[in-house]
Amino acid sequence: MSTYGKLYKFLQNLESGEAGLSSSLQKILGLLSKLDPIEGGRIEGMIKKYLESGEKKDLNIALLYLERKLSLSLKDEDLLESLSTDEIRQESPMDLIIVLDNLRSALNVGNMIRSSEAFLAKEIWLSGYTAGADHPKVSKAALGADKHLPIYNLDRQRLEACKTEGYTIYGFDTIREATALQEVAFATKAMFIFGNERFGISNALKEYVDEYLYIPMHAAKRSINVGNALAIGLYEYARQCGKL
Repeated sequence: MSTYGKLYKFLQNLESGEAGLSSSLQKILGLLSKLDPIEGGRIEGMIKKYLESGEKKDLNIALLYLERKLSLSLKDEDLLESLSTDEIRQESPMDLIIVLDNLRSALNVGNMIRSSEAFLAKEIWLSGYTAGADHPKVSKAALGADKHLPIYNLDRQRLEACKTEGYTIYGFDTIREATALQEVAFATKAMFIFGNERFGISNALKEYVDEYLYIPMHAAKRSINVGNALAIGLYEYARQCGKL
């Protein structure tokens, strides 16, 4: 491992609290002495700033510098702080069910599970050939959110039961009859259906949709990723429910 690699490892341990401050600093200073004086001085200045402030953001500046020196390509999960069970928010979920209908991309599915859990959706239902939570790409993109959110395969009986219980079903689509997202007053009990990005919501589910919604866009390419569309819809629903 290069000197930069060793430095990076020690700073990571310092950030995570896996190593003591004094012992880590001794090793780091020893490694800095092996570098070019200008380069070593630059990194040492970053570490001193962290020691003076005690703030992780200053330590992250040094880590970022070394990541670029090492040409590291980090994933989202490398940058997330894990919460203990006691620290996880224990809020009640909103009365919102998300239906993912014939989504081709497993990574999109994982991303949508992650967003749904973050905004306190009640459940996710998978329809058609949408990949399940056991798919490795879904699990990777969900970053563990699939462990905190109930995920089911859709069936007609459950869907019809929701209609009977008073759920309003919103289909996100760009059809002419759709209502702009900011103009809708969401029902307390709601279901969002997101269909295939190319073909839209399947005919089997269209008959259940009470109202179609679209997200207004004004540039040349009036289309965004389906996961981003869900995040926008979740935010607006949570805002109207007083969760923000």
